[in-house]
Amino acid sequence: MRRLLTTGTSSKRAFRQSCADWDFTGIPLAERGESRTEKERVGLCADCQHAQKIESARGSKFVLCELSATNPAFPKYPRLPVLKCSGYAAKP
Repeated sequence: MRRLLTTGTSSKRAFRQSCADWDFTGIPLAERGESRTEKERVGLCADCQHAQKIESARGSKFVLCELSATNPAFPKYPRLPVLKCSGYAAKP
């Protein structure tokens, strides 16, 4: 893997972006001719009616679970990909 150890916000952002191009095999997806779909990256939240996609001013992307406002059992920003969720409801 690439090694980015410099300090600063831009280097941290570059590291996170470079990690998105890898998977657990250690081979970059682009080298294998593959890319992840939104469903693979986000899981059930990709088409859940309770999920709201948020983008920060710096370009970071998050998924907000609106069920967290009424039920503390649901995290506000769940770890992705979400593979199993009792509150999942497909968008109509």
